[in-house]
Amino acid sequence: IIETLNRWAGPWLDWAVANLIGCSIGLAIVLLIWWRMRRYASPALGYWLFMLILIKPLVPFNVEVPQHWWTSAAAETETFSNTPSPVLASPPMENPTPLGPEAKSLPTSAGATASPTVGPTWQAWFFTAWLLAVVALFVRLLLVQRRARRWLRASEPLGKHQAEVDALAAELQLRRTPSIYHHDGVDAPLVYGLRDTKLIVPPEFFAQLDRDQRRWVLMHELAHLKRKDLWLLTLQRLVCILQFFNPAVWLAARSANRLREFACDDFALMHSRADRRTCGESFVRIVEGARSHPLPGAAALALFGRGSDSQRRLVRILDSRRKLAAGIGRGGSILLVLLTPLVLANVRAQDAGPAPASDQPATDEPGKIISGIFVEVDQSLPAGDDTLAATGDRGDLFDASPTPAGAAPVRLRITPDAIIQ
Repeated sequence: IIETLNRWAGPWLDWAVANLIGCSIGLAIVLLIWWRMRRYASPALGYWLFMLILIKPLVPFNVEVPQHWWTSAAAETETFSNTPSPVLASPPMENPTPLGPEAKSLPTSAGATASPTVGPTWQAWFFTAWLLAVVALFVRLLLVQRRARRWLRASEPLGKHQAEVDALAAELQLRRTPSIYHHDGVDAPLVYGLRDTKLIVPPEFFAQLDRDQRRWVLMHELAHLKRKDLWLLTLQRLVCILQFFNPAVWLAARSANRLREFACDDFALMHSRADRRTCGESFVRIVEGARSHPLPGAAALALFGRGSDSQRRLVRILDSRRKLAAGIGRGGSILLVLLTPLVLANVRAQDAGPAPASDQPATDEPGKIISGIFVEVDQSLPAGDDTLAATGDRGDLFDASPTPAGAAPVRLRITPDAIIQ
């Protein structure tokens, strides 16, 4: 288990650090662009701009740059740590055993000791903590969903009003028409469920609002289904679980939540037959009756809930000077296509590749290191032993000449492309 954690910790740390830096840079780019165009651009465009930040951790889109462009403290540290230690002179080997896959482990003498047990690295500790946190957050999300399903079992169907919902769904050309229910604990209309979607309203919904006001409210909820917001919300929450340590992801998710509601408000305004004042009155009545979000954390989208920025939404609904746009438009599509590779790309250095073969012939100089071998004094090995343990990527052992009397035993650290004379 420890070896597995150590092996996975390195790639995970690279992924985590790359997304911390990449998402922060991408969020800065999106914020700068959206700040300049937020007054006249569609909120649907802004929504997808911030969704790029949430999609970025799931897309392994790497752009390689030349090695000499890449300067980082990590690279300098790695170069320093790989500096060969002082070489302990020893007689040349007559018949060295190959270091390739065909190398076999030779039996050690009675005094030789096995390789010490490798403990978890600091990267492995961070990886373990992240893994436990992700499992805990995912289990919590499942428990919230289970509690929401149990809670909604008390909802009752409103068959006499189903025809009104069916007509609106047919107007929007929805593939599936949600069934309408009412629940005593619901304060604001909401849609819930990925497969068997339900439209749940408060008990007094149809008595509280007239037909034009109901049309705007129902259009808002059906807009979530038209835009596949329930599926995108699920994806968004999974990314927030995986990147719970990334503040850029949480800021992007918050902005996406606000712009999603703005986009559905505009969609309902465009498809509503009532004027802006009537739509604003229906929104105010829903806000007045709402006490709290009915399904916190569940896969549900309500017309009004915590953090919905109701005052700003009401101003946008009543602002007749503002141009409505339900989609992102042709210009927005071009901008989104141009920004997608810029935001999703992770910059990394090109692999150096295998080192070129040396043109210099091998020498008979004792203890000559051609490439890939680093000698370190190992105090755990007994002095004067007749074998020299060499630990490489494959854990191979090869024969060596006896160490001189009184000399410290050594351990060889071998790279995969090691060549020794």
